[in-house]
Amino acid sequence: MSIDYPISSEVVELVKKALAKREHWMAYNQSLHFVDAHDVYFFTSKTAADDFAYNNISDRDNFRVIHFNSIQDLHKENIDDQKAAEKITY
Repeated sequence: MSIDYPISSEVVELVKKALAKREHWMAYNQSLHFVDAHDVYFFTSKTAADDFAYNNISDRDNFRVIHFNSIQDLHKENIDDQKAAEKITY
């Protein structure tokens, strides 16, 4: 079963800016079906991204941390259930 997380054009622009700043780690709120600009945060290290995700758990927010080197990598992260089990989720 495939779960599709649509990405807004604003997020694509933020990704481009993050890549220019060498921020290759993203935490996004996976509680939502549509990933929008205020649902993503970028980091230069996995530790910083993991810390953010862990410290921002709530009734409505559940952040997932992914590494990316391109916008295409984010499209590949339209995860299926098997891959989701292999990723760290907070």
